[in-house]
Amino acid sequence: CTVCPAGWYCAGGEATPSGRCAQGYYCPERSYLYQQIPCPAGTYNSQFGMWKESQCQPCPPGHYCEEGCVYPEPCAAGTYTPYNSTQLPGPTLERIRSADVTQSYDACILCPAGYRCPEASVLPIECTPGNYSPPGSSVCYVCEAGYYCPDNGTAAYFKTEIYFCPAGLFCPTGMDHPPDAQYHQCAVGHYCPQATSVPLPC
Repeated sequence: CTVCPAGWYCAGGEATPSGRCAQGYYCPERSYLYQQIPCPAGTYNSQFGMWKESQCQPCPPGHYCEEGCVYPEPCAAGTYTPYNSTQLPGPTLERIRSADVTQSYDACILCPAGYRCPEASVLPIECTPGNYSPPGSSVCYVCEAGYYCPDNGTAAYFKTEIYFCPAGLFCPTGMDHPPDAQYHQCAVGHYCPQATSVPLPC
């Protein structure tokens, strides 16, 4: 009997190999399954007929690759990864902040508050002044009336707990700086409780 060649599988009882090895897998010599050995998590293989693990490609940043992956899957909106070889969709909380982008990470990371992460994000995108976001956001939200969002990367928590408009003043939608008693006084004939969304008539 002839040894089944690398990159092929041989189910047995045939004069020629049964077929090429499947995408997402590799088949060394003597393979007898179409899907003999899966590419490990964190790698992928879109080609037929591969025969060794080193032919499985590292998963690129912004994507994850589970075991036997054919094409990298994008990290979902609200998550990101700057690392190669991410294995799972997550989201997970980032345990270490590192400038070393060659470091691998086991799952797509939850987008931090004050940032947005569209699908397949490599890095979070900072919200601009006048906007904010909670953790896990794919978009930034316009600061609601009654609050102000003065910083790049304003988190929803800080907007609610710190950046509320004081009583007697009114902050319109999208306000990107602290209120000023001269310019943001409540309208005549109205009163403004703390963080009110509209001036209330007396």
